[in-house]
Amino acid sequence: MSTAVKQELPRFGEQTFRAWFRTRSPAGDGQRGPVLLWVESFNDHFTPDVLRSAVTVPENAGSSVSGCRAGTSAAG
Repeated sequence: MSTAVKQELPRFGEQTFRAWFRTRSPAGDGQRGPVLLWVESFNDHFTPDVLRSAVTVPENAGSSVSGCRAGTSAAG
């Protein structure tokens, strides 16, 4: 039998990704097509900067990004 290693609990981000996504101004013009971003709860709450990058990169390349709406898994 082994013992559990003590680890720190992850810290919540300053703002959830979904809160940021709802209030942002989209940068992509959509000429390169749409991108659907599947937002799951861990990144939404603990590492929202990862998801913000997942929006910024395709928008800078000319895509439009759609993400999850609150209370749903994904939205197009």
